[in-house]
Amino acid sequence: MFRVYLYLVVFQFLFALNFDFTQNVPQVIINNEEINNGFLGGLNYAITRWVDWDNDNDSDLFLLDEDGHIRFYENISSGSDVSFKIVDANFLGINNITWFYIGDFDNDNDFDIVTEYPQNPSYISYYTNNDGEFINLNLLQNENGSYVLGQQGAIPTFCDIDNDNDLDFFAVNLIGTVSFYENIGLSDNKPIFNFITSDWEDISIVGQLRHGANAINFIDLDNDQDFELVWGDYYQPSLYVIWNLGNQNSPDMDNINFSTYFPEDDPINTVGRNMPSFTDIDLDGDQDLFITVLGGTGGIQLMDNFYFYENIGNQEESNYDFITDNFLNSIDYLSDVSPTLVDIDSDGDLDLFIGQKFTTDSSPFNGRIKFFLNIGSSQNPIFNLYDEEFLGADLGTDLCPHFGDIDMDGDVDLVIGTYSGNVKIFENIGNKYDFEFSYHSTIETDSNFWFSVPGLHDIDSDGDLDLVLGNIYGDLRVYTQENSFSFSLDVNQIQDISVGYYSAPYFIDIDLDDDNDLILGGRDTHKVFLNNNNFFEETNEIEISYSGKNVKFSGGNLFKSNEFNIISGISTGGLYFLSETLCDLGDLNKDQIINISDILTLINIVFDLDTSNSYYMCSGDLDNNSGLNILDITNLVIKILDR
Repeated sequence: MFRVYLYLVVFQFLFALNFDFTQNVPQVIINNEEINNGFLGGLNYAITRWVDWDNDNDSDLFLLDEDGHIRFYENISSGSDVSFKIVDANFLGINNITWFYIGDFDNDNDFDIVTEYPQNPSYISYYTNNDGEFINLNLLQNENGSYVLGQQGAIPTFCDIDNDNDLDFFAVNLIGTVSFYENIGLSDNKPIFNFITSDWEDISIVGQLRHGANAINFIDLDNDQDFELVWGDYYQPSLYVIWNLGNQNSPDMDNINFSTYFPEDDPINTVGRNMPSFTDIDLDGDQDLFITVLGGTGGIQLMDNFYFYENIGNQEESNYDFITDNFLNSIDYLSDVSPTLVDIDSDGDLDLFIGQKFTTDSSPFNGRIKFFLNIGSSQNPIFNLYDEEFLGADLGTDLCPHFGDIDMDGDVDLVIGTYSGNVKIFENIGNKYDFEFSYHSTIETDSNFWFSVPGLHDIDSDGDLDLVLGNIYGDLRVYTQENSFSFSLDVNQIQDISVGYYSAPYFIDIDLDDDNDLILGGRDTHKVFLNNNNFFEETNEIEISYSGKNVKFSGGNLFKSNEFNIISGISTGGLYFLSETLCDLGDLNKDQIINISDILTLINIVFDLDTSNSYYMCSGDLDNNSGLNILDITNLVIKILDR
């Protein structure tokens, strides 16, 4: 056998990784139908803003929901086929806000942003757009330097109500009135708002059936060049419209004879907290209506919360026709989903399982495990919904599945965490190519242990997988495996690691040093810990750009052998995909130069059949087939010659 012996100096893998949201989202098929935005999930407490962000003459979408991050969706419509793709799930890195607005506040023909101030929701942050770079100019003020105040729990808006080419500020009050702040110009490139009144136009929507506005918007509904006020009440099922009897320079709002059910021909009927927004989505010259429902009754999330009403009227009169309550055409699994990636059928690509918190079609509200079989490849995943009730409908609530070879027989077994804290164990009685799961046992935790999220890792270094459980308290509980499927509680936690509340552990070799590190999701934050002989040390060198609420992670190589993908389960019932390149293809000796020495290294690895080193697998798999072979050597030679 031909071999070339080469002595290498192995350098320490020094790195800084930043997992960012990727546009490379897998295709989703359900009942033979491709779903455009399959894994984006549902919406809860959603706020929408429409702007032509990329200046291509259509409306792009910015959306905020209960996770507190602004999402950016690009309009990629073609003809009558209206379609959107998500570009950024954490726009500008702004976190922990409940409202925002996008508009040109400094009259320089680009979009600026105002948001709730995260540290104090009563104040308002302002971000100016400087040639695409957003600069936080801090808090909005009046001409005397006092801060402009919003109403906590209500969503304000901006409108050039007096036709003087600037945006005035309107803050709705929970008592059913509107506060008006006039825009008097710029100071240091920041708009100045003077308080005028807390009782603008004598609007007072209070009483037995009216509870004050939650969200308002201005729009010219009757096409007379002035603005009507569209009002979403806290608890009323429809929208109100307060008509403007004045003109574009001087409003006169009819605060007595306003409409209480809108749209008039087919009024929306929800539990309340409706937020209206308008844009010409079909480019036919009129304003279409969108409504997001800001939550559900008693805090229960609703499915399909994005209503679209097409304006089928004309330039003289608006007329709205209901089209859909799931405008983005996404799969809504309601809340706090738990994803896990595993090659369940050993065909070289990753399949997907999603655990649900609950579903509304059962009583009591049990969750489900959704099984998506990857019918694509390791380079082009296509997730086809194979089983909507994997292992049945009576597994409990807050289901968190996780796979690992517990009995070390060459196939993966399954553990499922539940709301009760107990963990159900299922043995794979099939094989790695033809799986079949049979219930084995349940690990019963104590009465103070809730919301168990399992991870599998050899924590005691004895060669088998132990069970590491996240829980409501944010720490980790360890059950060591004594023998096949027999676990006992270890009184010692893992170094007192914690994320505050709702910890969700995931073990994966993220730094390619052939041991499993720890990504720990939580309710309000997440942390990454590197493994050093089973001592886990928190690192700031690995950043995962999306956090959200009650996050649960999984990961693997979905698209490229040298790119690691992290899936983040989100609180509104969907998934976000993040990615980072872990190695330079072809640089096997880590010297940042691809040359003959890398070829020699790869030859030795291939002919010795040594594929155990994670970094070699990452950098040497040039044909992206999850293995190392002669074709990789050929591709590396071609790569060098091309250079």
